[in-house]
Amino acid sequence: MLITVSQIMAWGPYPDWPEERVRSVICAGRTIEQILRARLIQPVDRIWVACHKGAVSDRVLRLFACDCAERALRRERRAGREPDPRSWEAVRVARRYADGDATAAELAAAGAVAGAVAEAAASSAARAAAAWAAAWAAWEEAWVAAWEAAHAAAWEARETAGVAWVAAWEADCRWQCTRLLRLLREEP
Repeated sequence: MLITVSQIMAWGPYPDWPEERVRSVICAGRTIEQILRARLIQPVDRIWVACHKGAVSDRVLRLFACDCAERALRRERRAGREPDPRSWEAVRVARRYADGDATAAELAAAGAVAGAVAEAAASSAARAAAAWAAAWAAWEEAWVAAWEAAHAAAWEARETAGVAWVAAWEADCRWQCTRLLRLLREEP
């Protein structure tokens, strides 16, 4: 499937991506794989396109959200803040749902529990981001989950000001592009 200029413009890109700039990069259309590899497009913008409904399958978006959420939870663990087991469970259920092994009711229940965990963890910004990422991963709308979870992994680095934060953010966005490409290749 080709992603077209009109689709991207309908999604409302950032102001620094006016239609003429989008047209110069997308031309008559590009596949999502081509967009994810495009060096002329910043990784965060590539992820932004991929996380829109229809750009990739719901399954890929959900698995991507799960991968991002697990990455954020592992970072919390490495920082000495053990994530709530219900956050891990929400990701596990979302992953099962993506593979057709969990029901919508199970997914909704896991999302509600993970949402409660996220609220309870609000006093710690980094922990809340990881819990929120896990909660989003369990939500019915996978593309929203993917977008929020993709950002959660970079938020921990935010406490380090300036260049280090920007470098961490860009590295994480590059990881996300690579991960999405891998998920697309593995898609049955």
